[in-house]
Amino acid sequence: MESVQINLVQPKSNHVKFITVLTVLSCLGVLYLHCNFIFWGFSKTPTWIGSNIIESLFYFSAPMFFMISGATLMDYRDRYNTKTYFKKRVAKVGIPFLVWTFIMLIFYSAIGTLLWKDFFANYFKGIFYTNIESTYYFIVDILVIYCTIPFISLIPKDKRKRAFEYIIILILILNFILPFSFNMAQKNYNASWQIPVITGNMIYPIIGYYIYKYDLNKWVKYIIYLLGLGGVLTILLGTQMISFNLGWLDTRFKGYLNLPCLLYTVSLFTLFKDLEKTRFMEKLYSVCKIFSSFTFGIYLSHKIIIILLSDYLSVDFNLLWVRLIMPIVIFQFLSLVIYLLKKVPYLNKIVP
Repeated sequence: MESVQINLVQPKSNHVKFITVLTVLSCLGVLYLHCNFIFWGFSKTPTWIGSNIIESLFYFSAPMFFMISGATLMDYRDRYNTKTYFKKRVAKVGIPFLVWTFIMLIFYSAIGTLLWKDFFANYFKGIFYTNIESTYYFIVDILVIYCTIPFISLIPKDKRKRAFEYIIILILILNFILPFSFNMAQKNYNASWQIPVITGNMIYPIIGYYIYKYDLNKWVKYIIYLLGLGGVLTILLGTQMISFNLGWLDTRFKGYLNLPCLLYTVSLFTLFKDLEKTRFMEKLYSVCKIFSSFTFGIYLSHKIIIILLSDYLSVDFNLLWVRLIMPIVIFQFLSLVIYLLKKVPYLNKIVP
């Protein structure tokens, strides 16, 4: 995500402050989500309610990276050819994924979570299924997006605005609004009505590029902000009310391919773009640019720190103050570690 220093996507254009800020905030958001694992152990307690608030507020983190990828990579042909594009993606994401899956396999085998005798079989399963480190599912998602962008980017620029509007509207209706509506009505939705060519997480890069590239009418932005507020409140209050009513965790409002998450993420991206030329964004950027080149390395390594803190140093992540402060501490600590690793030949290849 380079002159903007976004680790996962490496733009080569002028500094775009809001992209850098969103990258750092999204990485920090991932840490908040993964330090907040008590959310998945539902209970009718203030502790769980607090965890639900954290979970809901930072739920945008992973899909925001998809939007950033679209914004910064869709026009890669202006900078280099497709062969160079794939070389850069492999170097920046593919190789670190292979190396860190191996590192996490050693780590989990060393602490007894996995058996040494299954080491090589586990490694190949870890690459394909990401079942060694489950949080690496995101890397597979982003790699698939990288593979799709060259195809989407073949749409000529003079026709791209209209084409993307058509794609966005069609996918929004058939892949998001209708499935969400049927789910709320507890009816089965016929998935054959979903768009087969452009599906899944690819909607995020397309919308990310569109908002990044084209100016929106102020009333359109106001509508996006209202829908985004509705999206996050649906995730937060809907999950809490239905879970309390049922007596177990209900996740019907969660999911990156669910309408509430899409609305929430898109609204934040739109808001931060709107703030690009403000003093507030300038101040945020002055801090975030220091850490922006460390975000992917933090993502790859943070679970080791969380597990060591939780299982071996007895840090109690049930405490609210721990879940609020520890992600920032981990972020700063790993930033220093990765900064030092980047100074070491060869090791700097695994934390690009």
